[in-house]
Amino acid sequence: MDIKDNPKPVQILVVDDDEAIRDALKEILEDDYDVICAEDGPEALSKIRVQGFDLIFLDIVMPEMDGIETLRQIKQIDPNLDVIMVSAVDRAQEATDSLKLGACDYITKPFDHEIILNRVEKPWSGNDWPEKSVFTGPRWRPVHLNRKSSPALLI
Repeated sequence: MDIKDNPKPVQILVVDDDEAIRDALKEILEDDYDVICAEDGPEALSKIRVQGFDLIFLDIVMPEMDGIETLRQIKQIDPNLDVIMVSAVDRAQEATDSLKLGACDYITKPFDHEIILNRVEKPWSGNDWPEKSVFTGPRWRPVHLNRKSSPALLI
Protein backbone atom coordinates (compact mmCIF):
# COMPACT_ATOMS: atom_id res chain seq x y z
CA MET A 1 0.00 0.00 0.00
CA ASP A 2 1.42 3.41 -0.74
CA ILE A 3 0.69 6.91 0.48
CA LYS A 4 -1.90 7.51 -2.25
CA ASP A 5 -3.95 4.52 -1.06
CA ASN A 6 -4.44 5.95 2.43
CA PRO A 7 -8.16 6.60 2.99
CA LYS A 8 -7.43 9.95 4.63
CA PRO A 9 -6.24 12.38 1.93
CA VAL A 10 -2.79 13.79 2.42
CA GLN A 11 -2.91 17.56 2.95
CA ILE A 12 -0.09 19.47 1.22
CA LEU A 13 0.57 23.18 1.53
CA VAL A 14 2.51 24.88 -1.29
CA VAL A 15 4.07 28.22 -0.30
CA ASP A 16 5.64 30.34 -3.02
CA ASP A 17 5.35 34.00 -4.03
CA ASP A 18 5.46 33.01 -7.71
CA GLU A 19 1.96 32.10 -8.89
CA ALA A 20 3.35 30.02 -11.77
CA ILE A 21 5.34 27.83 -9.35
CA ARG A 22 2.32 27.43 -7.05
CA ASP A 23 0.17 26.45 -10.03
CA ALA A 24 2.80 24.03 -11.36
CA LEU A 25 3.20 22.25 -8.01
CA LYS A 26 -0.55 22.12 -7.52
CA GLU A 27 -1.03 20.62 -10.99
CA ILE A 28 1.61 17.96 -10.30
CA LEU A 29 0.14 17.00 -6.92
CA GLU A 30 -3.63 17.56 -7.10
CA ASP A 31 -4.53 14.25 -8.75
CA ASP A 32 -3.36 12.32 -5.69
CA TYR A 33 -3.33 14.81 -2.81
CA ASP A 34 -5.32 17.68 -1.34
CA VAL A 35 -3.28 20.77 -2.20
CA ILE A 36 -3.71 24.24 -0.70
CA CYS A 37 -1.56 27.22 -1.77
CA ALA A 38 -0.24 30.28 0.03
CA GLU A 39 1.68 33.15 -1.56
CA ASP A 40 3.85 34.10 1.43
CA GLY A 41 5.01 33.13 4.90
CA PRO A 42 2.35 34.97 6.93
CA GLU A 43 -0.46 33.44 4.85
CA ALA A 44 1.11 29.99 5.24
CA LEU A 45 1.36 30.39 9.02
CA SER A 46 -2.29 31.43 9.21
CA LYS A 47 -3.35 28.36 7.24
CA ILE A 48 -1.18 26.05 9.36
CA ARG A 49 -2.75 27.37 12.56
CA VAL A 50 -6.29 26.50 11.40
CA GLN A 51 -5.75 23.42 9.22
CA GLY A 52 -3.58 20.38 9.66
CA PHE A 53 -1.08 19.65 6.90
CA ASP A 54 1.03 16.57 6.33
CA LEU A 55 3.67 18.18 4.14
CA ILE A 56 4.72 21.66 3.05
CA PHE A 57 6.64 22.77 -0.03
CA LEU A 58 8.19 26.07 1.08
CA ASP A 59 10.01 28.56 -1.16
CA ILE A 60 13.10 30.10 0.41
CA VAL A 61 13.18 33.51 -1.30
CA MET A 62 9.94 35.38 -0.66
CA PRO A 63 9.15 39.02 0.18
CA GLU A 64 8.06 40.08 3.67
CA MET A 65 9.13 36.82 5.36
CA ASP A 66 11.67 34.48 3.77
CA GLY A 67 11.37 30.71 3.81
CA ILE A 68 13.97 30.21 6.53
CA GLU A 69 12.05 32.45 8.97
CA THR A 70 8.77 30.86 7.90
CA LEU A 71 10.28 27.42 8.56
CA ARG A 72 11.44 28.58 11.99
CA GLN A 73 7.90 29.67 12.86
CA ILE A 74 6.31 26.54 11.36
CA LYS A 75 8.48 24.40 13.63
CA GLN A 76 7.32 26.45 16.64
CA ILE A 77 3.71 25.68 15.70
CA ASP A 78 4.32 22.01 14.86
CA PRO A 79 7.83 20.58 15.27
CA ASN A 80 6.80 17.35 13.52
CA LEU A 81 5.47 18.93 10.35
CA ASP A 82 7.49 17.84 7.30
CA VAL A 83 8.76 20.70 5.15
CA ILE A 84 10.52 20.48 1.80
CA MET A 85 12.41 23.67 1.00
CA VAL A 86 12.28 24.91 -2.60
CA SER A 87 14.83 27.29 -4.10
CA ALA A 88 15.63 28.71 -7.51
CA VAL A 89 19.33 28.27 -6.80
CA ASP A 90 21.32 25.48 -5.21
CA ARG A 91 22.95 27.18 -2.25
CA ALA A 92 24.69 24.88 0.19
CA GLN A 93 24.33 27.31 3.11
CA GLU A 94 20.56 27.67 2.63
CA ALA A 95 20.17 23.91 2.38
CA THR A 96 22.26 23.37 5.50
CA ASP A 97 20.41 26.06 7.46
CA SER A 98 17.00 24.73 6.48
CA LEU A 99 17.91 21.13 7.35
CA LYS A 100 19.28 22.26 10.72
CA LEU A 101 15.96 24.01 11.39
CA GLY A 102 14.04 20.82 10.67
CA ALA A 103 13.31 20.74 6.94
CA CYS A 104 13.27 17.17 5.65
CA ASP A 105 14.45 17.93 2.12
CA TYR A 106 15.67 20.66 -0.26
CA ILE A 107 14.93 20.83 -3.98
CA THR A 108 15.82 23.36 -6.64
CA LYS A 109 13.74 24.94 -9.39
CA PRO A 110 13.07 24.14 -12.11
CA PHE A 111 11.95 20.73 -10.91
CA ASP A 112 10.87 17.62 -12.73
CA HIS A 113 7.38 16.46 -11.88
CA GLU A 114 8.65 12.91 -11.15
CA ILE A 115 11.09 14.33 -8.60
CA ILE A 116 8.26 16.11 -6.82
CA LEU A 117 6.10 12.97 -6.70
CA ASN A 118 9.05 10.89 -5.49
CA ARG A 119 9.72 13.37 -2.69
CA VAL A 120 6.13 13.16 -1.50
CA GLU A 121 6.02 9.38 -1.63
CA LYS A 122 9.56 8.72 -0.41
CA PRO A 123 10.01 7.88 3.25
CA TRP A 124 12.86 9.80 4.83
CA SER A 125 14.59 10.40 8.12
CA GLY A 126 16.32 13.61 7.15
CA ASN A 127 19.82 12.25 7.70
CA ASP A 128 20.28 8.49 7.62
CA TRP A 129 18.85 5.52 5.73
CA PRO A 130 18.31 3.12 8.65
CA GLU A 131 15.59 5.28 10.17
CA LYS A 132 12.75 6.03 7.77
CA SER A 133 9.55 7.97 8.09
CA VAL A 134 6.29 6.53 6.89
CA PHE A 135 2.91 8.14 6.51
CA THR A 136 0.46 6.77 9.07
CA GLY A 137 -2.26 9.38 9.13
CA PRO A 138 -2.02 13.04 9.91
CA ARG A 139 1.77 12.99 10.42
CA TRP A 140 4.89 11.06 9.44
CA ARG A 141 6.57 8.96 12.10
CA PRO A 142 10.04 7.39 12.28
CA VAL A 143 10.27 3.65 11.72
CA HIS A 144 13.48 1.63 11.88
CA LEU A 145 14.14 -0.39 8.75
CA ASN A 146 17.29 -2.20 7.82
CA ARG A 147 19.19 -1.38 4.62
CA LYS A 148 17.79 -4.48 2.88
CA SER A 149 14.20 -3.33 3.36
CA SER A 150 12.36 -1.95 0.40
CA PRO A 151 12.31 1.84 0.27
CA ALA A 152 8.57 1.64 -0.48
CA LEU A 153 6.18 3.19 2.00
CA LEU A 154 4.87 0.89 4.67
CA ILE A 155 1.44 1.60 6.03
